[in-house]
Amino acid sequence: MEKTAPSSLQIQPPTYGKYITILTIDGGGIRGIIPAVILEFLESKLQELDGEDARLADYFDAIGGTSTGGLVTAMLTAPNESTNRPLFAAKDIKPFYLEHCPKIFPQHRGVPQFESVSHLLRGPKYDGKYLHWILREKLGETRLGKTLTNVVIPTFDIKLLQPTIFSSYEDDTLKGTTASVDVPTKENLDNLVVIGQLLLKKDESRLNCETCQLETIEKGRTNEIDHP
Repeated sequence: MEKTAPSSLQIQPPTYGKYITILTIDGGGIRGIIPAVILEFLESKLQELDGEDARLADYFDAIGGTSTGGLVTAMLTAPNESTNRPLFAAKDIKPFYLEHCPKIFPQHRGVPQFESVSHLLRGPKYDGKYLHWILREKLGETRLGKTLTNVVIPTFDIKLLQPTIFSSYEDDTLKGTTASVDVPTKENLDNLVVIGQLLLKKDESRLNCETCQLETIEKGRTNEIDHP
């Protein structure tokens, strides 16, 4: 199937004012309860100003997090299909962690100082089966392109020893698993060729230093045209 290039690579205009607002959430397994408490407080204060329907996704142009922070990011930005509003409020995250953490992050008996080394040799510390199940139950088939604001979730493939960045900022043919992982499989190599071809067909652009955005120089003047 032929892939088409996205209409734009530039960052979307700020939600409020002239500044880009970014919320980043730390990782740390069950310690995700800590930012959950803080985010609940922050959202409650915003609701005092703008009403009980206010959600954090309304105030940030991008939300990102690693590990358990990525889970919180997904919960804050996933849409309710019937209302197109956030599926979870910030106050829902703490109860979610308290209920499901023992199964998402099960503790194994062993000598602590040797346990971490053995886990590195065996692979991921947690198998992720329960996490995958509960996320599928809560989020269904929701994809990154449906999030209510831009999201960035950096991850690390422990088997391939490669970073992978999941992002809704750009189409996944130009930023995401394909472009961020150095894997020389035929499928990945073919996809990278497609990315290069799509970039050639995009309109030539330059960076506006005042807005920090890419601006088209001339419509129809693509990167593959030989310029004088």
